[in-house]
Amino acid sequence: HPQSRVGSSRVDSLQTADLRLTGVPLVSARLGYLLQLLRLQVKLGASGQTGARNDQRDAHVRQTQVGADARLTAGWFSLAAEYVRARDDAGTAPGKQTGVGDFFYASSFEVDGFYGTLALAVPVQAEALRTATVYGRYDRRAAEFHGFGAILTSRYTVGARLDFWSV
Repeated sequence: HPQSRVGSSRVDSLQTADLRLTGVPLVSARLGYLLQLLRLQVKLGASGQTGARNDQRDAHVRQTQVGADARLTAGWFSLAAEYVRARDDAGTAPGKQTGVGDFFYASSFEVDGFYGTLALAVPVQAEALRTATVYGRYDRRAAEFHGFGAILTSRYTVGARLDFWSV
């Protein structure tokens, strides 16, 4: 019986082995840009990785992830967005190594997802309260394990945050 991780969103049966079964390393990179002005901040980034899947013994079975992110803060407003794309090739032989043991098949996997958040942070001149923020966020993911059908999720979130005793 596998032990679950308290507070974790990981699904053990989907996690890859803790070591690279092929011995071939992944290649990964991140490129970022920051513009910092008195009342304006812009952050842009792109990243990616590619290499052999951790859960396969064939180095030709690939996994690739790419992503892009952007942040804009101007006065009381901030806008943040991120996009990610992941592709895992199907295994070439029976067997998939995971955090809870071996399984019979490593299907291909595809996911595209993004989110965007808009926030308004209003400074407050109270003794303890420093900032009150209201925000809205939209998330969308389209994913599919080959042979198991596609899943599309969308979510809207609205919220508020209060910052006390800023240091």
